[in-house]
Amino acid sequence: MNNDLSKLKEIELVKKKEKYVKKEKFIIARKARTTIRFIEKCVHNFPNEYKALKNKIIDCCYEILEYIYRANIFQNISDKKEDIVHIQMINF
Repeated sequence: MNNDLSKLKEIELVKKKEKYVKKEKFIIARKARTTIRFIEKCVHNFPNEYKALKNKIIDCCYEILEYIYRANIFQNISDKKEDIVHIQMINF
């Protein structure tokens, strides 16, 4: 009886784990999302007088993710170049 309960709990844990496993196949996109979350946490601490800069940084981060998806889907060189430009702007 006790074994049955532990097996049921184990099955439930495995199901929960599978539910929250990321299904992302693009490694670069996954890393970009992680970086965006980190940048959002850092930018949140900026003073309010730099609100325009905060918004520009966050917008640029999401544009990077958008261009990553576009480059993976359409294989367009211009999207890849735009992505590199946005990454360099964030780096600056």
